[in-house]
Amino acid sequence: METAKGNRIGIAGPVLAELAFRAEGSPQRERNLRTLQSALDVWKLWLPDAKAFFEYGRIAFALKSAGRPIGQNDIMIAAIALTLGDCTVMTMDGDLSAIPKLTVESWVSTC
Repeated sequence: METAKGNRIGIAGPVLAELAFRAEGSPQRERNLRTLQSALDVWKLWLPDAKAFFEYGRIAFALKSAGRPIGQNDIMIAAIALTLGDCTVMTMDGDLSAIPKLTVESWVSTC
């Protein structure tokens, strides 16, 4: 549906790592790993490049200086998203809202 609108749909490398971790420990390990692998046929995988690593450093330092440190994976997800340009991060993690200029939208229904 979103791709029909011209929107790119993807997953940041740290999110894939977290999902793989959860799949490894799940009761339906094999099925969940296959499902995750199949999703990569549809999703674009966004990995950090040098620009994202520098953005990570900037974000991490700014948050630490403000007394608002957050998880390293969240910072890397934000850094990747910010270096991609016009990007919305779909999450249920409230920590990402602490990052200025990052567009965040909850994928959890409030109804």
